[in-house]
Amino acid sequence: MNKAILQSILPPHQFFKMENKPNLSTINGFSDVLKNYNKSIAQLLQNKYGISVEEFYVTCVNAVKKEPKLLQCDPKSLFGAILLCAEIGLRPNTPDGHAFILPYGKEAKFQIGYKGLLLMAYRNPRVESIYGEAVFENDLFDYGYGLNPYLTHKPFRGGDRGSLVATYSVCKLKDADPIFTVVEKNELALVENLSKSAMGSNSKYSPYHNGTDVHNYMQIKVAFKKISKIIPQSSGFEFSTAIDYDSRFQGGAKVIVEIPSDSNEIVEPTIMDGSKSMSSLQNTFDDIDALSNAFETEQELPKEIPAKEVEIVTIQKSEVKEKIIVSQEIPSVIEDEEDMEGLPPINFSDFSEEMNEENTSLF
Repeated sequence: MNKAILQSILPPHQFFKMENKPNLSTINGFSDVLKNYNKSIAQLLQNKYGISVEEFYVTCVNAVKKEPKLLQCDPKSLFGAILLCAEIGLRPNTPDGHAFILPYGKEAKFQIGYKGLLLMAYRNPRVESIYGEAVFENDLFDYGYGLNPYLTHKPFRGGDRGSLVATYSVCKLKDADPIFTVVEKNELALVENLSKSAMGSNSKYSPYHNGTDVHNYMQIKVAFKKISKIIPQSSGFEFSTAIDYDSRFQGGAKVIVEIPSDSNEIVEPTIMDGSKSMSSLQNTFDDIDALSNAFETEQELPKEIPAKEVEIVTIQKSEVKEKIIVSQEIPSVIEDEEDMEGLPPINFSDFSEEMNEENTSLF
């Protein structure tokens, strides 16, 4: 339909809006539409991160200039990822490496760098210092929990340190004893497999095997996520939200947001979890040991002893009754919902291993 016909049948204001619709495949078109999100961005930043709306706007325009493939992504996913960065107060695609917006096929994906997690942890006034390290098989390493927890790590300096065996994170608090958490090799493999299943197992762009992560930052990031669950929070809403967002996107989620028609409209992004992957990875970091333990427990149930069905009601939003199989050999049956914190074993076949990625996944 040509321009003259459209002008004759459309109301003047609609025709004008259509004629002046920005071309989102260009930098100028993108920057024009981004201005319409100024009020939404201002509401999310709230001047509490020391980042002005103008500064954030310039950062986002520069991010797209550096990565033009973002203009080929669904605009709703691109602007949605930008609003998530504003919500947690991290500028995307800067040399600081705090957060990233990367094109995966036609979707713009939001990711937090390990430096971004550190920055957010330091926003907690109770945190004096926090750091993480990788442990290799030739290092001297030992730790223990209980009433007198301890952690000792002396890296091997005589050459090859061997293969990675664990990562850990330590947080020193201003008003309490230091806390730490260790993520063993099997736990790291579990998280890596979940991420690959959701984001593509053979991608040459994955930081797990593209040769760019020579310092094992992806594995150290897992330790940061795990310790974030036990750091006393003062006003840590943004930190916990950032962990949740990053885990959900690592598990295959995507974000969309409506494109406002003018700068006075305020919109909020919507996160949709992947249909063929875990709804998210955040539960992995809630109790990563439970995942392994649940799997091992099921494998160890004796086949010759008949099992019995026990009907319990778990505390869930859906309030749906679930049936579990408990071996008669187990002397006590769980009676309290509070005791049911273990997670069922993960079936990796539920994950999709097909995802068209077109750019580098950074850490």
